[in-house]
Amino acid sequence: DGYGNLYIADNYNHAVRAVDLSTSIIRTVAGTGTAGYTGDGSAATSARLNAPNGLAVYPAAGVLYIADTGNSAVRKLDLVTGTINAFAGTGIAGYSGDGGTATSAQLNLPWGVAVAADGHVCIADQGNHMVRCVTSGVIQRVAGTGTPDFSGDGSAASVATLHYPGALLFDVAGNLLISDTSNNRVRRINAVTGLIETITGTGGQSFQGDDGPANAAMVYGPYSMALDGYGNLYIADMFHNRVRKITTNQATMTFAAIKVGGLSSTQTITVENAGNAPMTITNVATISNASLDTSTTCAANIVLASSANCVVGAKFNPQVIGNPVTGHIEVQSAAINAPAVLTLSGEVLTLDPTVVNLSSSPNQFSDTWQPFADGKL
Repeated sequence: DGYGNLYIADNYNHAVRAVDLSTSIIRTVAGTGTAGYTGDGSAATSARLNAPNGLAVYPAAGVLYIADTGNSAVRKLDLVTGTINAFAGTGIAGYSGDGGTATSAQLNLPWGVAVAADGHVCIADQGNHMVRCVTSGVIQRVAGTGTPDFSGDGSAASVATLHYPGALLFDVAGNLLISDTSNNRVRRINAVTGLIETITGTGGQSFQGDDGPANAAMVYGPYSMALDGYGNLYIADMFHNRVRKITTNQATMTFAAIKVGGLSSTQTITVENAGNAPMTITNVATISNASLDTSTTCAANIVLASSANCVVGAKFNPQVIGNPVTGHIEVQSAAINAPAVLTLSGEVLTLDPTVVNLSSSPNQFSDTWQPFADGKL
């Protein structure tokens, strides 16, 4: 969270615990250690959970969402008051409620949970083989049909099939990543188009693909996922007993110190189609702390032939103070390793940086010599 706490779903102890990373002290923040469902509206440490799994913090609201898997519910913990409440699910496994209030809808073994930048929450409704999202208290199915299968890449996520989806994660562009666990794939729902695609995994169970394209690699039971500050994706490849890393297509630009809210000079970077087929750019998006310059030639619907390129002109436009502060621009396309992420980095100050100018002036000497009174030097 924003205070340096690491939250742990202590599944078999039916509790959620927090580690203060500055002191390494652990404490229980929800659950009593006894499986059950009690405590809504009360202190979370007196409430009962049942085999919690996915956790998601929303720092802007000071809230921790808990996938209370064994209770087929998602609970909401206020990190300021310590109070827990129902967020989605009735506590009875089933499938119902799309288009209605999330607390009246039925879930079936919710596993992963993720919060978008705007605060809406998505749930991997694992036993129903779908992903459902809650916006302003209303729940809707966004991916999966309820049939455990694999289909739908390149189509709307709502008509695609999933098979025991597990972890969920939003990337910096707002795309939703899904560990489609029993399909041995990780899939992505595009935030702009709503289309779903596989980013890694072929469906097979063998171990292959390191140091090659992610969509040609095999993962076996992909489970948890995490992103680092550079947009690299880490996947718990469960049955291969490995953690795999997908490196983003990215570049970093470093800018001189600047005042918060300021606009830097322009740096440019070239985006090239290194593939063998034409590539259509679908969007060039300023994700955070960045602006596009008029020198930019990359744009939506531009088609780059093989080996062709376009230019992104980037300006650092930081809205927060820090060192370093990062910004992001994405060049989105249908390429295998899309999006291309441009990271802007620099120190951001409260005031304009101090500049010292040094200049010299000629030494001046008098051309009249004044002797002592006795005339001697």
